[in-house]
Amino acid sequence: MHLSLHALPALLVLSAPALAQGAADKFDADETPAFRGTVHSQFAGWDVFTVPFAAPNFPDDTSSDLNASITQLTPGAIITSTQNIYHPSSAPFYEIDVFPGAEVRQVVFQARTLGNLVDTSSMLLNYPGGTIAPTEIRDLTVPAFSYETYYAWDLTAAGVSVTDFTLTLNGAAGNVSLDAALLDVRTDGVIGTNYCSTNANSTGQPGSIEARGSDVFEINDVTLVADDLPFFSAGYFLASTTQDFVANPAGSQGNLCLGGDVGRYNTSVFNTGTTGAGSLTIDLTSIPQPNGPITGAVGETWNFQCWYRDTNPSVTSNFTNGVSVTLN
Repeated sequence: MHLSLHALPALLVLSAPALAQGAADKFDADETPAFRGTVHSQFAGWDVFTVPFAAPNFPDDTSSDLNASITQLTPGAIITSTQNIYHPSSAPFYEIDVFPGAEVRQVVFQARTLGNLVDTSSMLLNYPGGTIAPTEIRDLTVPAFSYETYYAWDLTAAGVSVTDFTLTLNGAAGNVSLDAALLDVRTDGVIGTNYCSTNANSTGQPGSIEARGSDVFEINDVTLVADDLPFFSAGYFLASTTQDFVANPAGSQGNLCLGGDVGRYNTSVFNTGTTGAGSLTIDLTSIPQPNGPITGAVGETWNFQCWYRDTNPSVTSNFTNGVSVTLN
């Protein structure tokens, strides 16, 4: 069995229990995703493994709040005195089962192994509709006999809908010892705060707006969703750093909830079709304003609203309520 310098302190007193620590403490060069600790993010960390084969190892890092487990599926593995999963002769096969409970937008998995490499080309995200290779794979550090690898998936860019999923990973050969693992998942969800009121449209109820994704500027993932609109109605979104209330502007049956400089996403007009809804994923580095698009900034609060056509009973327009998002 290969013994790294990392393992020697625990071997000096075999009967001593492992010291509690965060899973990230075992990494020489782990990375913290920008979304860790933000709204709609979940984390799992492992640095103590107790089952070498065919049964799950659940996260032991005290910061873990993600329902996930790691199972090693090649017979012949053992648990070392440093509580790693070690396979002396055959390539191990790891299955990471993940249950975030919501639609997934981003995944980052980081693994630290001793003795030998994992097969990075074998890492896949498997879900009921298919399989996705990582968007990004990087070696974080490769000191003597230890390897740390970073894998990331952008499921929003992939255009797939994923909730529960399984990651699969092979060792490149025998003599692989899984020392630690970190898993971060960002899910879809509502951000921001609704404000203002508007009037009912021809459906008999007022149109509504919500923002989904992340309020972290660096992530740049905000989708505006307008709902409860008339069928086959055209509309587009508005943006401003200022809130206001203007009743029935320009003959509209609704209320404008924005003031100051109001930008229009009028190059992204949508049609509600038979859903009565429209959406737009916006770029926080290019927010429309009257004198041209500008870049948002951390600490700014942006307000959004949807302006849409209606017939109630004659041709008119209406507005949803507003949603306010502070960028972090």
